[in-house]
Amino acid sequence: MGNVFSGRNDTVEIKNNNDIWDIIFEIKKEGDSYGITDMTGCITNIYAHLPLFACKNSVYSKDTQKAIERYIYCEKFGVPPFKGAYGDQPKKWIDTTFVIRNALAIKEDFEIKKIRANKGK
Repeated sequence: MGNVFSGRNDTVEIKNNNDIWDIIFEIKKEGDSYGITDMTGCITNIYAHLPLFACKNSVYSKDTQKAIERYIYCEKFGVPPFKGAYGDQPKKWIDTTFVIRNALAIKEDFEIKKIRANKGK
């Protein structure tokens, strides 16, 4: 596959979701080479490119959706996701919450910019 950012018109045949994930990882790798190494930039970059080659539903994960639902529920109602204090929470859950929080912040920032841009019209 060619450089996503170079403007080349490589044709890529997508046969399954593994092919989609290969392209996503290629976008991530190319973003790194352009200095897009922070999580916010990486997520924004992939989100911007995804509609060019796949439907968002093709990367949908039931496990991820459940984690997002759990995160939002816990945040809204102030309850811990698992029994115990912070130190008792599974490391995987703690890592997941940071990713979810960053992704939601990016989405909120995107929506705010969109509203501001539309106010100027």
